[in-house]
Amino acid sequence: MKILFISQRLPYPPIRGDKIRGFNLVRGLSEQHDVSVVSFIRTTKEMADVEALKQYCTSVDVCMLGEWKSKLNACLGVFTTKPLTLSWYYSKQLWDIVQKKIRDEKFDLLFVMCSSMAQYVFDNDNPKIIDLVDVDSEKWIQYANRTSFPYSWVYSLEAKRLRRYEKDINKIFNNCLVVTEEEKKIFSSFSLYPDKITAISIGIDEEYFKPLLEEYTSNTIVFTGAMDYFPNIDAMIFFCKEILPLVKEKLPDVILYIVGSSPTQEVQRLANNKDIIVTGYVDDTRPYIGKSAVCVVPLRVAQGIQNKILEAMSMGIPVVTTSFGNKGVGAEEDKEIVVADDKNKFAEKVVEILQNRILRDQLSRNGKQLIGQRYSWKRVTDELNELIETVC
Repeated sequence: MKILFISQRLPYPPIRGDKIRGFNLVRGLSEQHDVSVVSFIRTTKEMADVEALKQYCTSVDVCMLGEWKSKLNACLGVFTTKPLTLSWYYSKQLWDIVQKKIRDEKFDLLFVMCSSMAQYVFDNDNPKIIDLVDVDSEKWIQYANRTSFPYSWVYSLEAKRLRRYEKDINKIFNNCLVVTEEEKKIFSSFSLYPDKITAISIGIDEEYFKPLLEEYTSNTIVFTGAMDYFPNIDAMIFFCKEILPLVKEKLPDVILYIVGSSPTQEVQRLANNKDIIVTGYVDDTRPYIGKSAVCVVPLRVAQGIQNKILEAMSMGIPVVTTSFGNKGVGAEEDKEIVVADDKNKFAEKVVEILQNRILRDQLSRNGKQLIGQRYSWKRVTDELNELIETVC
């Protein structure tokens, strides 16, 4: 079967949530199908990644997404009724690439990653599946509730527009994917065709994210994630200002590593090169995760499944998170994961794990077992192939 895979972000290398899912779907689908990728890139440096991705698929066509042009398009989009996300990700060049590919190559299926890219095939009659990953309108509602004017107004506007657009997507596409049953429940609550919504989870590469041979470093805490992403920024500001001081009252020598690309100025200001280290982009997060005593994920805004939690669990690192963080993972509290929404309880749980080796080992063992039982990319690909057969 010939599949055209359309993505807002080049699905390589697998270093952040959407790229991890995109890459593993491309790799898995390519085992049984001819997959052609069309995607945006942000910098010329990504051309090396384009070449690397070609080993996993039939072809890769890209065009540059200019930041300033995208911002201008989004600003002008305020005066339309479309979601601002669509204006941000619109490109005549990409449109031409997609239409030429469809016209010349006769694809059996169009597979779209994220709602922003649906516009490129919205009126096409080919069988088509979209992977929404998360229900983005719900995410923007959370953003609006967490920020003040004028951001809250913009986020609320985008939430309303996206919700209407998601209903249209649900009508036009043969099937819509989300990553959890909770996301499916949210989408089904306002969609007209809930029978065309399918929850297919994400996976984790257990061979890649495996425990290190070296012993972990006591009193070391880690957080990983793209540090220009609002939920991650909010989580670390909250942790550093509200929770970490409580931890340090009991354990003064605790060190926190904030590991992730593109840290904003807000995040960089958290660093003091003493007990809060902001690394910026690193080629490999595993040494930071695997050498840590505990992974903290104090998310107050979140949708879907958190890769950072699965990666830590797979490496045998206990995780302390919030209800938001565990909502998609669905781990058993106090057995496979520790959940705390109150800052005092969160700090207390972190200290308890750092001081209690037996408790830490139990959480480590149980968390890793959960990953092996529930999160496999082969299982994800098998479920997706079954759906494709049904749709096509």
